[in-house]
Amino acid sequence: MKLFKWLGLALALLATPALAVVQSTAMRDANYSATPNDVRIVTVNTFSAARTLTLPQAGATQIGQGGQSNGYATALEFFDAANGITATNTLTITPASGDLINGSASSIVVSNTGANFWLTPINGNNWVFATSVTVSLPIPVPVADGGTNCTVASGTCLDNITGFASTGFLQRTGAGTYSFTAPAAVSFNLGNPTPTSSSTLVMMGFGSTATITPVTTGRLLIIITGDVFNVTAIADGAAFRGGYGTGSAPANGAAVSGAQCGPTSIKFVAATTAEKVPFTISCIVTGLTLNSPYWLDVALSNITGGSAAINDVNISAHEL
Repeated sequence: MKLFKWLGLALALLATPALAVVQSTAMRDANYSATPNDVRIVTVNTFSAARTLTLPQAGATQIGQGGQSNGYATALEFFDAANGITATNTLTITPASGDLINGSASSIVVSNTGANFWLTPINGNNWVFATSVTVSLPIPVPVADGGTNCTVASGTCLDNITGFASTGFLQRTGAGTYSFTAPAAVSFNLGNPTPTSSSTLVMMGFGSTATITPVTTGRLLIIITGDVFNVTAIADGAAFRGGYGTGSAPANGAAVSGAQCGPTSIKFVAATTAEKVPFTISCIVTGLTLNSPYWLDVALSNITGGSAAINDVNISAHEL
């Protein structure tokens, strides 16, 4: 008799359900109205058409009430385990009459396959909808998906993000618009100007030809090269300097004008009447007005006497 008693007890224990496992309700290829006792709804078929899940009254559901009968559920869970939802065959979540979802009487449409979401009743007539989405991104991640379309860091990644293909300085030209502008650069091989016997600096008149218009930074490197000499007598010489300015360029022999480029004065004294000395003047100027033309020139005077001259002059300028 005792043997049968213990055998019956053992069988009863084996038949006891696993109460910790939340019981699931199957949603098939049809609309479904959730009951107050549903705590987890799982698709078991693919959808052949758009389907609707109608919620129970938020104030009448067992969710959040505790107890083993509903698995201690705090929210109504939904799992698209069958991958039944598609962009065409969607799932519409509709509140019961008089109820709200996220404070709105409107339905929520779910279109992502494999959707997983939760609905929590927060008062007698309002559900809060929350979802998680698993996204598998390709490698490399396309720009359209927020990536760079690159597997390693490189300048190509930046090109991919911006779509830029031009070269030069990047300038913002308006709201959401940009352009590339090549820095200004010029070089002039100039004719030999008329020498001067002036003992004070006068302009050589190169500015009518040698001009530059800054377009990107307003910062220029100016380089002037040539030969300087005074053929009149030994010990005569020349003083000279570079210059630049705006407006009308000064003519040959005109008084000094514009701003100085390089030293205040570079001096040369002839050891023979045939002596010629190469020279270079360089300077960096800043703060120039963009899209405004500037002339480039040399100012020259004699030293002691005679006729000072410069030949084979090249003036180059490049925006930095």
